[in-house]
Amino acid sequence: MKNIKTFEDFMNANKSLEENETVSRKPGVNFSKVVSEKTQKKLWESLYEAILDAANYENDNDPEHTLEEYLKETAMVMGSAAAKAMHSDDYFTALRTVSNQFVGEDSGNDYNSQRDELKEYLDACIDSMKESFCEKLDELKKTNHSSATLVMKKIKEEKTEIYKKRNKV
Repeated sequence: MKNIKTFEDFMNANKSLEENETVSRKPGVNFSKVVSEKTQKKLWESLYEAILDAANYENDNDPEHTLEEYLKETAMVMGSAAAKAMHSDDYFTALRTVSNQFVGEDSGNDYNSQRDELKEYLDACIDSMKESFCEKLDELKKTNHSSATLVMKKIKEEKTEIYKKRNKV
């Protein structure tokens, strides 16, 4: 696989992309003030490993193995992991605490009303999670469009330079 610089590194260095130069992001970067640094680091390392695996998957000899397919499967695994984590005993303990705060232990509501209120709350939490995830992916798409434009512009400039040298223009 060709190792290329990140978009930010490319912009800051004002240099052409080097195929043999590897630049990696440090997992110590904080993405959130709410999520612990330890959790952020683990997630970053896992997803970074998935990207490296995706590149190997794309570059094997099977023409049906594509980067898009691998990333789609990675997203499915992430969703499955989130769903499984939401069925853990710790999550249910947290839900019990939330449900007591949300509907109140002695709210006077019947069981079905409390269950429905909690279900609405959980649905809102999951919708919020999906929205945040999609928002970040949309931000990435905007960066990729800019990055692709700059890379293609640089390639065009290099081809023009080669043409001029060959034809002594």
